[in-house]
Amino acid sequence: MYAALVPVDRDRDRAFYQAKYVERLASSGGDVAATVLYVVPPNEFERADDVAFESVESAVEAVDYLEDAGIPVTRAVGDGSPADEIVRTADELDADEIVAGGRKRSGVTPLLLGSTVHDVMLSTDRPVTITGERSVFGEGTQTLLVPVDRDVERATRQADYVAARPNAEDAEAVVYYVFPHQDYKGAPPHEFAEVEAAVEAATASKPRACLSNACRRAAKSNGRFSARPTNATRTAS
Repeated sequence: MYAALVPVDRDRDRAFYQAKYVERLASSGGDVAATVLYVVPPNEFERADDVAFESVESAVEAVDYLEDAGIPVTRAVGDGSPADEIVRTADELDADEIVAGGRKRSGVTPLLLGSTVHDVMLSTDRPVTITGERSVFGEGTQTLLVPVDRDVERATRQADYVAARPNAEDAEAVVYYVFPHQDYKGAPPHEFAEVEAAVEAATASKPRACLSNACRRAAKSNGRFSARPTNATRTAS
């Protein structure tokens, strides 16, 4: 069973898109269970025992949406530092993914993500997905963009996340590496195979892999490249 932790605040729109993302995870036929968590903010001067889950409208609506989609849901209320409580609960549940709600676009990262989400991302090794009001949930094959740098360990963790998702074999992963820009005469060509981290991620992930040389110029002109995991093609740029 794939376990998703859905920490919500009192914003109903944010909670809706978080729930919708989890429903999309399960729509491919995977076994998904969700825990909807509301953490009482420290400035409310209340403890978890004093707050009924049913009094948090956003949390109740998220639960209703998920249960209508046939997803089993556990309700939880916590208190203390929201980020610490989210990370603690995720560890306690051994959650496969934390589905957090982001804020509107801003030039400052903590404002874009929300300080709590930002702190969670810095405090956990578990995958954190951030949804927003402009989230688009398509139908059919799920395509995941996996941008990597040259850190093999980091790229492998990214691939492990993709492979662990529900019905990963029905998804498509695009492993994407951007070479440093070299737009001068005589600049050497680059090959995807040069980047060990990218190759490791592409071969480690179970879904069909899209492999591309990710010079910015090629990314704009070559379009989409698809390949089966046992016969991956590499494109030149």
